[in-house]
Amino acid sequence: MPQWYVGMNARDEIIVGAGVIGNNYHKRKDLMPNVCALYVEENYRKQRLASFVFNFIRQDFERSER
Repeated sequence: MPQWYVGMNARDEIIVGAGVIGNNYHKRKDLMPNVCALYVEENYRKQRLASFVFNFIRQDFERSER
């Protein structure tokens, strides 16, 4: 960590992105990792892309814990 995720459109432009960090200024290890900087370009909002990226990150970390 940190780890970054991006999504691109057909023109290879980044349209969604999010980061994962280990510590977001707290000491509770049970609250880690932390998603940070989740962003969707304005023209792509209201299409559930943030939910998709968040769920992808969650699943990616669940797979890596096995």
